[in-house]
Amino acid sequence: QGLVQHLMGESKPALEQFLKEHGVKFYPGEANFLLVEPEGGATPAVSYLKERGILVRPMRPPLEHCFRMSLRRMNEMERFLEVFTIYLNSSLADLPQVTTSR
Repeated sequence: QGLVQHLMGESKPALEQFLKEHGVKFYPGEANFLLVEPEGGATPAVSYLKERGILVRPMRPPLEHCFRMSLRRMNEMERFLEVFTIYLNSSLADLPQVTTSR
């Protein structure tokens, strides 16, 4: 129960605050994850994060413009925040969303 309290009481509010401060749309809820809707769509963000060792879950239609960010302990979340900040400040965030059909 200590981990759940940490995730919901520290990690989630920190992630929500970070996303608000950076103008990134997200969908709050009671679960141990957030749906994040980055500018330009999820595909380039998911690829950028994956190339840097951070796995997030791309969503399927009708939520393909979002990715699911599972909550982690703060020391792990700090790595995501650091890498995602670089992404947001890069020109990659300005690329149009590219979708592939399966």
